[in-house]
This record gives sequence, structure tokens and C-alpha cells, in this order.
Amino acid sequence: MGWEGMGRQARAKRQRREAEHYAASLTACQGTWLERAPDAAELQRIRQIDLMLRQYRLQAMQMGRDKAGTHALSLDVYREPEWAALHLDDWLIEDVLEVIGEPPIAVDPDDTAFTAWLLRALGTIAHARFRRALAEQSRRFLPQYAAAGRIKEALAIEHNAYMTVMSEAATPLLVQMLVGGLARYYETHDEAEIGAIAARPADAAPDDADAPVARAAEDA
Repeated sequence: MGWEGMGRQARAKRQRREAEHYAASLTACQGTWLERAPDAAELQRIRQIDLMLRQYRLQAMQMGRDKAGTHALSLDVYREPEWAALHLDDWLIEDVLEVIGEPPIAVDPDDTAFTAWLLRALGTIAHARFRRALAEQSRRFLPQYAAAGRIKEALAIEHNAYMTVMSEAATPLLVQMLVGGLARYYETHDEAEIGAIAARPADAAPDDADAPVARAAEDA
């Protein structure tokens, strides 16, 4: 299949799903419980968890101060298998590839080129509506973490949701859902198709518009 046909199929899928549930159109949640918008009962369960988590205000404040520790914990949470349903969908990955090209391959552990590519990628897609939708989808996991007694992890999910909506930060939620979607995309498409979609080298000089995203990521 040529890359043009692949792109049209991804966008047709996006349009069908956007008409039903915008948040679901962003991610690889087709066929899972996250594809459906939350009903009244689910929303009530999330509100109850909100109230319960207020009892852990001190722990939440401590997490806010320990940025490095919270960042590491959050990435561990988002790498758990159930979060694969929130990895970004193919049409978003294609949009990124068309705008900034393919991600660089980093051989040196100290090479920051891939991190810079991630920041540019988020700069192209992470607008306010996108951030709010992904954050709200992530909060739907709160009841199961609370039910399992994983309060610290639930606090991390809540913290990430808040920061994703209220700032321009490249939060662990955004980064890991992009990385997961990118990995899946490369596993399911061949190099020739991907190369045809990528519009220009990924190491092109960043635009000034990306600077706020990069600075926010440093503070996340």
C-alpha cells in the first residue's frame, strides 16, 4: 500500500471517531473501554476518587516539590501495559512525521537529539483541546489505581493531568503516550512508507515557537 493510501485511511478513521468522541480519536483505544465516553456512573466514581485523594494533600505537595522523583514515578506508571490504549493514534504520528520528519537515532546516551525531536513533535500537536482530552482520558484510570491501594501512583496521575492542562509542559503523560504511539507505528509500517511520509530531516533547526515547550519541559 502506498503512503498516500495509508494516510487517507488513517485520516478517515480519525474523522469517524472524532464524530463520536474526540478524545478517543487521539489514541489507540479502539475496541477498549476507553473508546466510549464515560457515562454518569463512571464520572461519579472519578469524583469520589477526587474527594478521597484530597486526604493526601501533604503527599501531593511533596510530589510537586520532588520533580525528578515524580517524573520517574509517572513514567513507570505510564509504561504499564494498560496504558497502551492511550498511545497516540497513527494519524497523529503521521502528522508529526509530515511536519518535522523522522526522529533521530541516538547512539550516544548523552545525545539529546531524540529529546529535542520529542519536544518539537509535542509542539506540533499538543494544543489546549488535545491536552485537556488526553488528561481527562488519563483520569479515567484513577478508580482502578485507588481500588488497588496504589495511592502514590493515583496522585502522580492526577498531578500529570493537572500539569498537562494547566501548563505548556512536556509532561510524562504527553511524552510517554507519544513515545508509545511512535513505537507502535514503527512496528506496524515499513521503512519505505514511513520515509515517504516524513517531509524533511528531523534535525532541522527548531522554530522560535517551540521554545516555550522546551522551557516548560525543563520545568516539568
